[in-house]
Amino acid sequence: MITPTDNLQDAINALSDSGGGIINLTGGIFNLSANLVVPSNINLQGIGSAGTVIDFGGGAYQLKISGTNIYNTGTVAISNGGTTVLGTTTVWDASMIGQSIFLFTPMGDSFYEIIDVVDAGTITIGTPFTGTALVTELYVICDTVDSTKLEGFSVQNSSIDLIDIRYAVTTTLRDISCYDGGASGINIFMVETYYWESSLVYNCLTGITADTLPGATFTNSFLQNITSGGGFVFTKVTNTTFTSMATDTIVGDAMSFVNCSNLGIEDFSITNVTGNGLVLDGCFAMGVLDYYISTCSGIGFWIKTASDGNSSSCGFIKSNG
Repeated sequence: MITPTDNLQDAINALSDSGGGIINLTGGIFNLSANLVVPSNINLQGIGSAGTVIDFGGGAYQLKISGTNIYNTGTVAISNGGTTVLGTTTVWDASMIGQSIFLFTPMGDSFYEIIDVVDAGTITIGTPFTGTALVTELYVICDTVDSTKLEGFSVQNSSIDLIDIRYAVTTTLRDISCYDGGASGINIFMVETYYWESSLVYNCLTGITADTLPGATFTNSFLQNITSGGGFVFTKVTNTTFTSMATDTIVGDAMSFVNCSNLGIEDFSITNVTGNGLVLDGCFAMGVLDYYISTCSGIGFWIKTASDGNSSSCGFIKSNG
C-alpha cells in the first residue's frame, strides 16, 4: 500500500519498470507539486473517491496518461484498404519504425504500427487502413500508452485540466471524482478506447472535453457546477454510448456534439443550464432516448447544421428558453 508520505510517482515508475500491475493507495490526501504520470499497464487504485485524494495544490499540474515520443507535424492521406500513408509537410524518418500512427476511423482501431518509412513523406503501416479515405487529416506518431486504469480516488485543485488523456489505446476510469479544475475536469484527445463509469466532475471550468475519439463508453456519472465552458464538449467522436448520465448547474451548453456520429445517448437528465441543453451540430446516426431536459436559458434540444439520420424518443423537455 502506498501512503500519502510515500513518493507516488516513484512507486508508479518502479512498478512500470517491472512490467506493470496494481498500485494500491491508502486513504488520505496525496499532496503533489508536479504532474502525476501514469504509464502503460498501471492500475492506480484508491479506497474510494471519498477516501483517497490527489491534490495539486492549485498549481499547473495534472494527472497525465499520454503517449510519448510524439511527432504530429503536417497532415496525412490514405485510402480505404491502403497501407501507404502520404504526408504533407512531414519529415518522417527511420526512427519511427515500430511506433504507431493514429489514423482516425469510425470503423474500429485507429492506431496502426509503422513497419517502414520510405521517405520523409511516405510511411507503410502493417495492416490495411479500414475507414473512409483520409485527406489532409491530422494525425500523430508516438509510442502509445496502453491498458491504464484509474479507480477509487479524487483528483482536485489544479489550474489546468485535472486529468489529461491522449495518444492512448485503452483507458478506464471508475469511481473517479474531479473537483476544482481551472480548465476541464477531464480532457481526452486521440484515444482509441475509453471507459468512464460511476464518476463525477464538480466545480471545473469545463466538464469533459473529447476530440477525435473513435470509441468510448460513459455510464452512471454526473457533472455539476461547471463554471464557464459547458458540460460535455465533444468533437469528432464516434461509436460511443452514454447511459445514466446527469448534468446540473452548467454555464454554457450542457451536452454539445460537433461532427460526431454513431452515438447512443440514453437515460440522462439536464437541468439548470445558462446555454442550450443538448446540441447536435453536423452529427449523424445519433440515437437519443429516455431523457429529461429542463431549465435551460437557451434551446432544450437543438439539432443544428447538416445533422442527419438522428432519432429521438421518450423525452421530456420543459421550461427552457
